[in-house]
Amino acid sequence: MKLTDTLRYKKDYKKFKEMVEQIQKQSSKKEFQKLLNQFESHANQINKGHDPSYNGFIHPQELKENVTEMIRIREKFLQLEKDLNHT
Repeated sequence: MKLTDTLRYKKDYKKFKEMVEQIQKQSSKKEFQKLLNQFESHANQINKGHDPSYNGFIHPQELKENVTEMIRIREKFLQLEKDLNHT
């Protein structure tokens, strides 16, 4: 199963996209749109890293970096969610 097919990824992506749409300040909106694009890109790279068509050739360090970056981005969105709920 691809990461992008998981329920958690789909829910997070949808929630993060909706949060970006709520941002009023254009510079912040642009920053979080960029983070959302990176989140999607890292997920796609993880998918490719586990793709069986690569004959099992996996780069564990690259996958770990992608996972780490996705966690970092997710934490930023969770902080944004708190900020949006307090305004």
